[in-house]
Amino acid sequence: MMKESYDKLFSLIAAFGALLAFFGFKGIETFMAARAKAEETLAKAQEAVAQANDAKRQADAAKSEAEKTVRDLEDFVRVRYSRDNNAEGNVAHGIVLREIADVYKDVMRPETCDSSEAERVMSVYHQYLHESATYLERVVELEREEGIDKRVVSRAYGTLGNINNRLGKPEKALECAQKALRAAPDDHSAQYNVACYHARVSTSVGRRAAEQQRSAAVSALELAIGKDRKYRKMAVEDPDFASMRDDPDFKRLVS
Repeated sequence: MMKESYDKLFSLIAAFGALLAFFGFKGIETFMAARAKAEETLAKAQEAVAQANDAKRQADAAKSEAEKTVRDLEDFVRVRYSRDNNAEGNVAHGIVLREIADVYKDVMRPETCDSSEAERVMSVYHQYLHESATYLERVVELEREEGIDKRVVSRAYGTLGNINNRLGKPEKALECAQKALRAAPDDHSAQYNVACYHARVSTSVGRRAAEQQRSAAVSALELAIGKDRKYRKMAVEDPDFASMRDDPDFKRLVS
């Protein structure tokens, strides 16, 4: 009887243990699932907050950029628009006056006039050139100001170089051409003009300096031809290179 009672007790304990284990493990599984779900929800919430913060930062950045654009536009309308127009207008005036000077000289042909008339014609010719330079110098004075188109500055310096070359000032012409090239390094004509004026300067300096100038002219011309092959033909006919016709390096470039 005692053994039977023990067997029943052990069976009851085993059944109770099994039942407890069943409910216990199911409860743990439910808890673990709920916790995982909570962690997932929390992660999504944190990601949403991060995205919202990032979106806000992006929106703030876009707003700031838009405000800057508006300020730049207002600055352009208030200051730069008129300044750029003035610069371009001055360059145009300078170029027109230079062309008028050239046409006047071609028409009047001072080489066919007597000395007094030739002197008068050249005086008027130079007057047009100086008036042209006055407009162009207004532009280069603004070179350091922000907003002036570098191509406009380059054109102003380039035309000033042409004028100084016509006035018999090759050193000044060279300086202007170099400034034009610095303002717009991709300006092929400025590169070609640097070569021209080096060749011009070579005729008015000592022997050693002349060699250096001719060498610089060849180097600059080679760069110009490398950018546009039309300068090879132009150099053959250009009177600026008259002093270099027999230079072997020059002949190699233009042949």
